[in-house]
Amino acid sequence: MNIKKIKNLYKKYLVPVHIRRHMAKVAAVAYYIGGKIEKNSRRTKINLKLLKYASMLHDLVKICEVDLSEAGYCEKGIPKKTWRTWHLLIKKYKDMGHIDAAFQILVHEGENLVAEIIKKHKYDAVIAADPREKLNTIEEKILYYADKRVLHDNIVPVCERLKDGRIRYLNTKRISAREKLIEKAVLNLEKELCALAKIDPNEINEENPGLSALFHKFLRL
Repeated sequence: MNIKKIKNLYKKYLVPVHIRRHMAKVAAVAYYIGGKIEKNSRRTKINLKLLKYASMLHDLVKICEVDLSEAGYCEKGIPKKTWRTWHLLIKKYKDMGHIDAAFQILVHEGENLVAEIIKKHKYDAVIAADPREKLNTIEEKILYYADKRVLHDNIVPVCERLKDGRIRYLNTKRISAREKLIEKAVLNLEKELCALAKIDPNEINEENPGLSALFHKFLRL
């Protein structure tokens, strides 16, 4: 995997700008945490390039789960080729979901390592009992956590991100026993990663100049 290939995949699947912005912000958070861990925890080895590439592709075909009648997708000026591509992606991958779809696409591209990390950012991976589904590697853990810190293209606390997910995907503000379990597990993961990185979770915010620089760097790629 390399940046040129990522650009080609964005072009091939016509990834919307707002999804690219989300992936760039997640990549910034992930790379920032990974860099801190690499610096401050000598016993923990991280493949930062692999983490960056997986972060920049984790929602590659998120469009397959989108309702194209929503505001922003039905605006005038969207090229017919883009519409056709989006509709084909929805038809092909909607039942599979964007995570398994990205996994399948990247395996086909010969990018198995990137695909495996992306596969593990499923919402319930943090409490999965099956070793094949749970978070195992440090790269998988960081991507999962970074994604739970970014709402659209804004860095927010874990609880705010999970609450938004319940409203958008489960259509409820109420938190079930299972949701409480997941939230607790994500907060424990946050403690684990921030302890390795030797940072406070509050350091990961929109005002952090290092994160801002990484975001704009990844957005330009």
